[in-house]
Amino acid sequence: MKRTDEDIRFSQMLKQHTPEQHENPWLSRKVLNRLPQKSNSIPVAVYAIFICIIAATIIFGWIYYLKGLNLNVVTVRDVFSLALMLATSIIILASSIFGLFKNEF
Repeated sequence: MKRTDEDIRFSQMLKQHTPEQHENPWLSRKVLNRLPQKSNSIPVAVYAIFICIIAATIIFGWIYYLKGLNLNVVTVRDVFSLALMLATSIIILASSIFGLFKNEF
């Protein structure tokens, strides 16, 4: 690829306006390569909103279930449904919260 006059002027302009790097004996390329990567907080925020939506849905489901429950007569089906809802709620919330810490964004 052939360099044009515009390319040369542009590179000279960049060299003039770019601040020079300060020498720091403690910070070398080797150290810079070992630093952890910058994390992006946007996926973490989206995941946190997702967890809040899941929690709100579970709370709404519990309220709906408990309002429709007839406490005068408790059947085996009611006990089984309660145990299943409790287990499902714990598994969904735990997997959502632990997924936040497990994933590297």
